[in-house]
Amino acid sequence: MKHFTKLLVLMLTIVLSSTWVYGQTQSAVEIQYEQSIHGPTVIVPATLPGSSRAVGDDCTNPIIVDFATDLPFNDLNQTNCGRGNTYSTSCLGSYDGGEDIIYQLNVAVANDYTFALDPKGTTWSGMAVMDGCPDVGSCIITSTSSSGAARSMQVNLAPGTYYLMVDTWPSPNCIPNFNMTITAYVPPVITPIVAFPFNENFDGGAFPAEITAVPRAQSDAFVSASAANSSAYGVMMEGNGSTGWSGGSTSTTYTQAFTNNATHIAELLMEVHPDMGAMGLLTMQFDMRQNYSFGWAYEYFRVLINGTPVADLNGDTYWNPATAEGDPWQNLQFDLTPYQNLASFNISIQNSGKYYFDYYGGGDAAMVDNFEIYYLALGDLQGNVTNTGGLAIGGAEIYIEGVLAATTDGSGFYSVTDVPAGPIEVTCVKPGYNDNTVIFNLVPGVVNTLNFSMTSPNLSVSPLRLDEIMAPNEYLTDYIGMLNTGSGPVDWTAE
Repeated sequence: MKHFTKLLVLMLTIVLSSTWVYGQTQSAVEIQYEQSIHGPTVIVPATLPGSSRAVGDDCTNPIIVDFATDLPFNDLNQTNCGRGNTYSTSCLGSYDGGEDIIYQLNVAVANDYTFALDPKGTTWSGMAVMDGCPDVGSCIITSTSSSGAARSMQVNLAPGTYYLMVDTWPSPNCIPNFNMTITAYVPPVITPIVAFPFNENFDGGAFPAEITAVPRAQSDAFVSASAANSSAYGVMMEGNGSTGWSGGSTSTTYTQAFTNNATHIAELLMEVHPDMGAMGLLTMQFDMRQNYSFGWAYEYFRVLINGTPVADLNGDTYWNPATAEGDPWQNLQFDLTPYQNLASFNISIQNSGKYYFDYYGGGDAAMVDNFEIYYLALGDLQGNVTNTGGLAIGGAEIYIEGVLAATTDGSGFYSVTDVPAGPIEVTCVKPGYNDNTVIFNLVPGVVNTLNFSMTSPNLSVSPLRLDEIMAPNEYLTDYIGMLNTGSGPVDWTAE
């Protein structure tokens, strides 16, 4: 009876612990979904501390990692099967219900450290770095996943002693074979972008040397066929799990996404060395689309230059998806001219998402493809606007790509400088005249000439007046003539 009471208390503790962890990071819908795909929790019998059979079974005989001498640390083909369920009331919640393996981390130097776990296909695994043994310690960082894929987490640790536990949410009761790797952060060596135009569609299946992907504890960035737009590959930027996320599916704010939820940020880093001898406007553009899982606020996307968020040509500084997985691709363009006279500048493309791609709905992810940095060549455009008789038309408006660019003077002359080279749509508009639109191939580096001869309609109506005296119930049919004697077409209606 005494043993049964202890086991019942342990089971209740596990359930309460799981509920507490979920309540901090997930909505009721998310909890229900994750529990539905996991299935019933299996109770793994408890093992008392100190009954260790091998190094790593518990905190009394842990696997010791001295960061000063042992990094990078590679514990390959390891297992926690057969080690017992010593700790089941920790901050890992449901993910500490399986068998445990314990590492003692002796940190000598403050730094960012990465913990990479490859469960080799085993699902529902969890790992946590704690400031004490799991039965008394608090979590500093955790990573849990229903997926059997490899993942990592990064955290800054001050000098001291910490504990790392690898566990499962049973079933499965344990991980038969896994790799654990611990490395110290080394700033990435970024190959600068020095040749323009720089074009990358990722169809080589990997990142070029000039683009560095930076995943974090709850995020990833990788080249994937699922992120391609009219190509073979693109870049997938996704979240991972609920750990470390604050904010609701429709209420997470921009600040929460990029400050509170920093472990969920996936990043692409570039360093640009402008060509001081190049002509034109330095420009960046790429294709992007987004998905979300339970709500739009679980997915945010932005671009920073030298650490400051920047707007695209439409004035947007961040983006959220409108649908779970039905948003179209959009082309984002950025004016880099404020930086093109610098010796160098840094670009950071960031995505903050809660869950991984296709976890639920579309998952919380952004896809990037067809990346370009180039100099937009410029030319000048000028010309004269006249009627068909050769007389100058003043006050005519010149639109380039739908934007008012110039107005003719009294002599009918207009001039526009610094127009992007290539095919452009130019329209001349003057009340009383037919609009005149042409597609003009503007040559860079020179003054281009485009003249407009404006047509105008002249509508004559005959007869101008109809007077008839009619008897009651008498009907009359008559005809009115409409004649356009002008030089341009005209549309008309009568009521």
